[in-house]
Amino acid sequence: MATTLNEEQKADLASKIREFLAEECDMEVEDVKDETDIMEDLKADSLVFLELIQEIQQDYKLDIELRQIGKYIVKNPVRTVGEAIETMYNLIERGEEIMIEMEAEASA
Repeated sequence: MATTLNEEQKADLASKIREFLAEECDMEVEDVKDETDIMEDLKADSLVFLELIQEIQQDYKLDIELRQIGKYIVKNPVRTVGEAIETMYNLIERGEEIMIEMEAEASA
């Protein structure tokens, strides 16, 4: 079931992602901007991003396997905080549709 986020919900999600990354990487939230490179600037690794995905999965009741999300991220790499936010928007709003498209591509 697709969920459409309104602008307030998108802003809340973006804030939540920035706060999560700031806390995990021991930084000030104000220093976590859209252009901030997650690995280079925040010194975060894939496990931090995995924890973020799991938290978003729970909060938004995403019914997508973590393995499928991982495959999506491999095809659509996330480098910056802004890209992470956009990826989460896409997974929340179009997650099931994206997974169906990926399955179709894999079987073609």
